[in-house]
Parts: sequence; C-alpha cells; structure tokens
Amino acid sequence: MATRAGSSFPGLSRLDGQPQRWVEGAAFLNRDGSRVAILYRKSGEGPVSLALDGERYSVAMPAGSVATLRWGARSGRQ
Repeated sequence: MATRAGSSFPGLSRLDGQPQRWVEGAAFLNRDGSRVAILYRKSGEGPVSLALDGERYSVAMPAGSVATLRWGARSGRQ
C-alpha cells in the first residue's frame, strides 16, 4: 500500500521521476501491473515528453491543463 498526501490507496505504488519546472506529476503502479500518470502543466508551451519502458511519449498539454495517462500491464510482468 502506498500513501500520498495523507490518503491511502490499496494496491498502488508510487513511481519516481525527474522533476520539471513547468510540469508537476505523479505516477503509480497498480496491483494489476497497469501504470497511471497524472500530469499538471503549470506553464510553458509545446508538448510534454515522458518515457516508460524504453518508449518515449509526447503529450500535447497547454498551460493550466491536467492529463491522466494509463498504460496496461507489461506482458509477462505483474
């Protein structure tokens, strides 16, 4: 069980990432092996880039926006 901001989320583990000045976010690994990232674009322009399992992703996010991203479980790993 992981704890974030005073709340308990059974079956979640928080993942660490590199902080960015213009984007805040948190990523979690669910018990079923799926991953979720929640991003908040504080300022700036252009796409937000992130990497997961060796793949790079680019998400269009205007300033002030929030995005929730979900990836299924990796094949063969849970």
